[in-house]
Amino acid sequence: MKLAFHDNAMSLFGTTVALYNWAYWGREYLDIEPVILYNKNHRANDHTVVEKFNRTFDNKVFCYSDTGQIGRILIENECEYFFMEKGGKPDGVLSSVCKNLVNAIGICTLQDVH
Repeated sequence: MKLAFHDNAMSLFGTTVALYNWAYWGREYLDIEPVILYNKNHRANDHTVVEKFNRTFDNKVFCYSDTGQIGRILIENECEYFFMEKGGKPDGVLSSVCKNLVNAIGICTLQDVH
């Protein structure tokens, strides 16, 4: 199964560390083929993190500058699922081409359904 993992930024902390663990251990134990996506314009991006992800995940790391590019990346990589770890409020990052998996880690209300 191909599963795309999304993070807003490739940083040294927080959701990037969790996303790395999800993708790495999913590949090791569940036979998931990880594809990594991130926003290339985010100020928290760290090139050493991007390099580590590329080494670990066989260069299946893709950046985008506009959320409209996400669907094309998912289709080209034949992803079945799109996993995002994010705060509780909807941020507009969802897929229209495969199933969305949202791990909302912030406070959520009924109005915050993704």
